[in-house]
Amino acid sequence: MISDIRKAIEQRKSKLVSLLNKEERLSAEKKHQLYGAINEIDVITKILQNHRDLEIENEIKELKLIKPENNGNSLFNFFKRKNINKEKIKQNRPQEDISK
Repeated sequence: MISDIRKAIEQRKSKLVSLLNKEERLSAEKKHQLYGAINEIDVITKILQNHRDLEIENEIKELKLIKPENNGNSLFNFFKRKNINKEKIKQNRPQEDISK
């Protein structure tokens, strides 16, 4: 929702910028008003981006990891049944040659 609002506001900003660049006959007062509107749009888009960043941060904080369930998955069962002895792992590792 916030990203949609931000896109709409940025489209309005681009229209104002193009109007400012195209119209050479604008009075100084009108140009000043356009610059002010463009600056206000910049402030609003920054506020919206901050709120979007907070939404994303809160979604990540609420993310919870769950452990895998045994649903008959053969890979899950393979690792569950496998009893690996730490000593066997150490024995099967290549030995360093300390004579060098």
